[in-house]
This record gives sequence, C-alpha cells and structure tokens, in this order.
Amino acid sequence: MLQNLYDLADDLKGCDTQTEKFQYFIELAGEIPEINQLSDEEKNEENKILGCASNAWVSVKNTEDKILICADADGAISKGFLAFFIIGFKDATKKEILEFSVNDLQELGIIESLSPSRANGALSSLNKIHKQVGNL
Repeated sequence: MLQNLYDLADDLKGCDTQTEKFQYFIELAGEIPEINQLSDEEKNEENKILGCASNAWVSVKNTEDKILICADADGAISKGFLAFFIIGFKDATKKEILEFSVNDLQELGIIESLSPSRANGALSSLNKIHKQVGNL
C-alpha cells in the first residue's frame, strides 16, 4: 500500500513557495528511522546514486518478507528525497514499489516542485531503488 507516499505528496502540495518545499524535504530528512539508516560500510560505490546533487546512497534489503530501504546523503534536501521514498514505501510490497513509476512521481507533482538538478536527483534515487528492489 502506498498511502504513506500519497500522504507525503499531499503535504508537499500544501507548500506554497520553493523555500517551503525545500524546508519540507529538510524536515523529512530528520524523520528517517534508525532502522533505515546506512552504515558507513554501505556508503560505497555500489550503493551510490549517480545524478544526485550531493553524495547519496541507497541499499535495499528483503527482511521478513518486507522491503527495507536504507539511505543517506550528504545534503539535507537530497536526504529528504530519500526520506520521501523510505517513508512513502514503508510496508509496500516489491510489486508496488516496482509499479510506482516516474510518471506517478510526476502526477503527484513532485518533479514540478523541484529545480531541474534536484528533479534529476529524485528520479535517479527512484531508479536506483527500482534497480535494487528488482534484484531481490
């Protein structure tokens, strides 16, 4: 179920200015649960997200029939995008995550709320998550 993701997108739509949107992502960055944080060893080239404005990493694990997305980034806004996916995909199945597309991200208004370089980072993050989930 992707209700968490849709709720987060609705919250973002409530932000009127670009500054409010960036603040929203910065606040989300602080909400990453400890279980979803990466160890220093996991911050490696294999997990690195190419196309992000800052250094960012994601690692996806299958634990007890659940998908666990762990991520981190040097930049607060990039970390906020990752938190958006971590919180949004919480309790989602592999199929639900893989079916959530770039088009869905655009329909939710996420892409249009970002600068081109930040939008590229968000898309790269989603693509990296898809790749790792697909390999489970």
